Amino acid sequence: MVALMLVVGACGSAPDGPTPAPATASIPTPGATARATSRPTASPTAKPTPAPTPIPTPALALTHCTGKRSSSVAGSLAGQSKNWSGYVAIASNSTVSCVEASWVQPTVACSKGRSEVSIWIGIGGAGAADPFLIQTGTDVSCLGGSADSTAWTEVYPHETEQVIPDMAVAAGDQFWAQVSVVGRQFTMTTANLTTHALNTRRVSVRGTHRLTAEWIVEAPATGCPNSCAILPLAKFGPVRFSAGLATIGGVLGTIDHWRHDTVTMYVGDSTVKRAAVSGLRGGEDFTVAWRHR
Repeated sequence: MVALMLVVGACGSAPDGPTPAPATASIPTPGATARATSRPTASPTAKPTPAPTPIPTPALALTHCTGKRSSSVAGSLAGQSKNWSGYVAIASNSTVSCVEASWVQPTVACSKGRSEVSIWIGIGGAGAADPFLIQTGTDVSCLGGSADSTAWTEVYPHETEQVIPDMAVAAGDQFWAQVSVVGRQFTMTTANLTTHALNTRRVSVRGTHRLTAEWIVEAPATGCPNSCAILPLAKFGPVRFSAGLATIGGVLGTIDHWRHDTVTMYVGDSTVKRAAVSGLRGGEDFTVAWRHR
């Protein structure tokens, strides 16, 4: 996955986004006749077979971002991008050392052509002054009407997307991800909380400035970094981010604690939105909704 850094700040505020629709019940096909299922008559001497006691699956041991906690709120800007939608926290006169969040993997309706959508968190890469982007997330790639879903990590522009092996990705799965750094060593942790799969990757990166933290839904690009071409945005259901946190300059805060951009994805230089982002709820939760390919 590659990011195209086209965030432009402008004064303003983001409107509240759509509320995720509740799950709907299955509707029977018109004209179908329901069939009653006969129940066997219990034998007076039969003894019920005891059901096996389920063995609880242990919760994943996740290490969260740390720092001196602060609940103050900073100002926000409205940003535009051709391929990002979400939030970018800005490390003014400091550096980002940790970012994390959870999200629910959305449903994706694939058309016959090629389209794609990525959901990720990361450090850096939101401007020319900070070209390195260390990120991890999930992706759905559509081709010929079929979807291929993966979890991945990437150190841009040093490498292409690195698919995480043995981590299934399905609509409705809840993911948690974190990128942290100590010295030059970055740790990218990705967890499928639904299947209890966990992956941790460590990589040493020189020359990073760590000026921003991101929580993003992206229309990926191909051919980067030499000749980037943004792919059509796959039609995804609302993506719900929660527990968005970052540690900047040793202080741990929610997204709204930091000066931040509320980034809306537009089609080229037009006023047509590709993806819209809601306002923050509790300073750390928000939704990104599809609008246009």
